[in-house]
Amino acid sequence: MKRILPLLVLLTACWTTVATTAQESHGPWMPHVHKIDNWLDTMMFEEDGQIRYAVAAETPEQSSMNLYHGLPGILLFYHKLHEVTGDDRYEEKSRQLAQVIANYLDKEDGTGDPGLFTGYTGLGWVLLKTYPAEHRDSILHCIELLSATAQPVEVEASRFDGLPRTAFRWNEVTDVIGGSAGIGMFLLRCTNSDDINYDKTWWLAHAAAWGLRERAGRVDLNGDIGLKWMMSPTFPREMPNYSHGTAGICDFLLELHKEAQRRDALPVPDGELGTVYDGQLGDWAKYGARYLASLDAAHGAQGLLPHHFPDGEELFYLGWCHGPAGTCQLANRLGEMEGQAAWQEYSKLATDELVRAALHASRADGFWNNVGICCGSAGVGSFLVDQSIRYNNDEYLAEAHRIAKDILSRGTVGETEDGRPTLCWTQAEHRVRPEFLQTQTGLMQGAAGVGLFLIQLEMIHRDRQPFSVFGDLMR
Repeated sequence: MKRILPLLVLLTACWTTVATTAQESHGPWMPHVHKIDNWLDTMMFEEDGQIRYAVAAETPEQSSMNLYHGLPGILLFYHKLHEVTGDDRYEEKSRQLAQVIANYLDKEDGTGDPGLFTGYTGLGWVLLKTYPAEHRDSILHCIELLSATAQPVEVEASRFDGLPRTAFRWNEVTDVIGGSAGIGMFLLRCTNSDDINYDKTWWLAHAAAWGLRERAGRVDLNGDIGLKWMMSPTFPREMPNYSHGTAGICDFLLELHKEAQRRDALPVPDGELGTVYDGQLGDWAKYGARYLASLDAAHGAQGLLPHHFPDGEELFYLGWCHGPAGTCQLANRLGEMEGQAAWQEYSKLATDELVRAALHASRADGFWNNVGICCGSAGVGSFLVDQSIRYNNDEYLAEAHRIAKDILSRGTVGETEDGRPTLCWTQAEHRVRPEFLQTQTGLMQGAAGVGLFLIQLEMIHRDRQPFSVFGDLMR
């Protein structure tokens, strides 16, 4: 039997009454979002004439400019808060934060971390997601940095017969969080942006894919080909799920495959279209997915993949980083392809597993306390919102509402110096460090990410189509 240690708050409170329909189970979420806004105001300070936010209340003078922990995630919160409310105050704040990020990015010289969630690519990403026309020059600067710092990867010719053989990487990391897959996702987004319209990114994204293919490990699956990726050559554990492993890399490859199909050609270095596309990128993604399916089958076929190998085969998380909320991003994309319908069933099975776990009320093994978007209950709730729309399933949405109510019950309510109510969460980012508690502000582990989940629910309450945190903002 699988031992589930979800990247969620380990819930102690049980609801005595739960509404039976999605409409009955939710209410107005905006008052709680406004409390988060008030608390974020208390975490804001000025440094060298620029706005900054503390990463955590416990370290009030420590700020960050990465997408995972820092100011870019807070920009996403305010940008969506303006979208749902129409309040000019939030647009003014989000534009102000975008300008701070652009100023910071403009000073980047390419010596910093290039990662999507860990470095300067994430700054370009958040500007692309919010105000691409206004900050086109800063986004182009980010692209030029990536072009200038790309490191050639030696390619085994037999792996790329008939294809251009340029292969790049930016560091030793392959993954979505800090490596080539995440950087490739940004480059592909730039390619498809009317505001950027810069085909050099199309070539760079392919070079990233070819670099990843060269780093793949081949797996024999009873005569079928499987592919897998390690996070880096020096990290000893294989983590197969989305944030650090094969699932996230294959999602990038599959997205690139679909764009190459649309164009029916691959790029050459000057950005023009060259070789006719033969579908090989999609094959690589399918080989990786085939390997993931074998892992699921070996561990009970429940839509859950182990956290890591070796010595983590019985450890299963439920969040975006190492669980179905992330890995189903790949499954959903695969399920849309001809001949890959089994992945729709995988996605639905994994989602049903989350609902059966009754995470709003039950206590899982272990002692991890986390409500964040990356690894906690807000991420699972946000994923359930997406799946409720995809499958037109009211029970998925009802569970998302129950999770949201539990998250609110775990928050810390206070007030600002001028008496405005505040709301925040103190939690453990790392399962293996339960004693290290922080009250964070940012996207993946803090109040901004929780706020985005609540804004999704508020949009549904107002009969509006909600955005997707994992689809619209993070992919």
